[in-house]
Amino acid sequence: MKSKLIENSLIYSGLQVLQKSVGLVLLPLYTHYLTPVDYGVVSVINSVAAFLGVFFLLGLNGAAYRYYFDFKDDQVKLNEFLSTIISFLFIISVFFTALLLFSGKYLLSPVLGTVPYYPYMFLGIIGAAFVPFNTIYQSLLQAQHRGRKYGLVYAASFVAIIIFTILFVVVLKLRAIGPILAVTCSSGMFFIYTLWDMRRQFSFGLNFSYLKKSLIYSLPLIPNTLTNWSTGLLDRLLINRFVSTAAAGIYNVGYLFGGIQNFINLAVNQAYMPWFFEEMKNKRTDRLKKFFLLAMTLYITLVLWVTMFAKEGVWLITKGDFRESWRVVGLLSFGNLFAGYYYFMVDQLLFNTKGTRYIPLATVTAAIFGFLLNLVMINKYGIIGAAVTMLITNIMIALFTGWQAQRIEPIDWDHLFVIKLVIINALVCVAGYFFTSYAGLSLLRKEIIKLAAVLGCSYLNYRLCQGKVGSLELWHRLFEWLKARSILNQNT
Repeated sequence: MKSKLIENSLIYSGLQVLQKSVGLVLLPLYTHYLTPVDYGVVSVINSVAAFLGVFFLLGLNGAAYRYYFDFKDDQVKLNEFLSTIISFLFIISVFFTALLLFSGKYLLSPVLGTVPYYPYMFLGIIGAAFVPFNTIYQSLLQAQHRGRKYGLVYAASFVAIIIFTILFVVVLKLRAIGPILAVTCSSGMFFIYTLWDMRRQFSFGLNFSYLKKSLIYSLPLIPNTLTNWSTGLLDRLLINRFVSTAAAGIYNVGYLFGGIQNFINLAVNQAYMPWFFEEMKNKRTDRLKKFFLLAMTLYITLVLWVTMFAKEGVWLITKGDFRESWRVVGLLSFGNLFAGYYYFMVDQLLFNTKGTRYIPLATVTAAIFGFLLNLVMINKYGIIGAAVTMLITNIMIALFTGWQAQRIEPIDWDHLFVIKLVIINALVCVAGYFFTSYAGLSLLRKEIIKLAAVLGCSYLNYRLCQGKVGSLELWHRLFEWLKARSILNQNT
């Protein structure tokens, strides 16, 4: 059992990173074969499809996962329960798909802006209709601890998207239609596989008592899901609406580069959270506080490197107008730094049984504030305004969540140390931004000076953190202990 938990946790961790990095993996292909307008169309359609997917799914994957454990010992009841959920999803999908295919041109025109409904959104809606069934299937594989099969199915889906994208974009040269059609074909293919693999557990029919129980559990999850969507994707729709579709595509490139920090946030939090719960349960916070300082130092140092060499990274992978996206990478990277800070604060609320009710107060309030600020900033400053809004919104979420966490489950984190590091590194990055645009030096000299500045600031970060945490040996032991404890406690 212990080896199974280790295997599954490694699979899920790897796939989570794979899921978040798919856009970055395909970025060189997109920016080579698509224009900024084409890529902007893809970004807008993906954002709208993700929004529609919330209503196609209705959070029922959470209910399927939760109630699987109640019914798993009675195969008849389990099959009836799963049949109810899948049958209801089928009805919902047919209803929403028919509604949107016939009237979506008028319903979605405010968010699509200049992006044509046919064929782009038409294909996006069909793809979105397949996703709920695949999501339910993946949730069940996780509940059943079938990590290998989950990994194979997920990896196959990832490979299918890449193959279809190459076929449609590179070979058939379908431009903006290519990536959208690739996702739709991949989702449709795995929808067929899902139904085939679940054929012995599924028969069409509804048990209304099971349906009521599932909806009572799942519907309250929708507002939080919509909030996550609005803070992550709404800015591209507003850029498309108020600036241009090409600007939305350029911004999305910068968003992917700035999102590198988020990969680290997710990976660290996945390992940290079980250990945090155990330490809090035993009222041991000393090592938690040291790890917090260590993690935030590493986060800030990574943001420093990404920001200072954003132009070089973007210019290496992209071409043409896409290269202007480097100007927003630093702001977005710092925004994701505060998302990592938020994870530490929100874990305090998740540990306390009364704390979860306070989480939406921060996320929903910040989402509304971010939407209103985006309306002003995007109109006035374009993609820079969107990046600034993302940074401000994430700072707001982190600070408000931290304030609530200290009221509910207090820990005396050394916030002043983190603020000091943020200010020092931000000042270096601001200087680097203007220095990069300075035309008085050769490229080689610029790179040497920037590298020296980054290395010097990184060393300063290390020495400041070492003064707070201790020697590198302690850091190594802490990471090893964290890794062992988190893996063994994960998925239990």
